[in-house]
Order: sequence, then C-alpha cells, then structure tokens
Amino acid sequence: PTSDLLNISFDSNANQDVLVTMLDATGRLVINENRNADEGAIRFVMSVKEMAAGIYTMQFRTSDSVQSIRVVVE
Repeated sequence: PTSDLLNISFDSNANQDVLVTMLDATGRLVINENRNADEGAIRFVMSVKEMAAGIYTMQFRTSDSVQSIRVVVE
C-alpha cells in the first residue's frame, strides 16, 4: 500500500513505448500516460497523493503484451 509515491520497476526486452493506465474499482480511467522504455531495467515514480483511497488496477501495454498489477492507495 502507498499514500504518496508509487515506485514502479520492470524489465524491458527492447526499446519500446509503454502505455501506462490505472483504473479505479469501478473501471474509471484515472491515469493514462505514454512512457518510453529503453531495453533493460526500467524504473519510474508516480505520485498518488491526490488519488482517493482504494484499490486500483495498473496496466502496462506494449505492442506485444499487457501486464496488470493491483495497487492499494491508503
């Protein structure tokens, strides 16, 4: 759980664009960002200070995959 900053890290197998989205529990889109991921270990930080407490689904979409994680904001 977080209430301030969300640290995100993942490995990228190529230089590619990543669409980062976050949906609230009702399916409403609250974040929609395009990020560029270089090959290798990727790390970025997102602020969740202004977000309501709850459970969110964060998705990372590339040209060949979609991965989802659950995020809890306190």
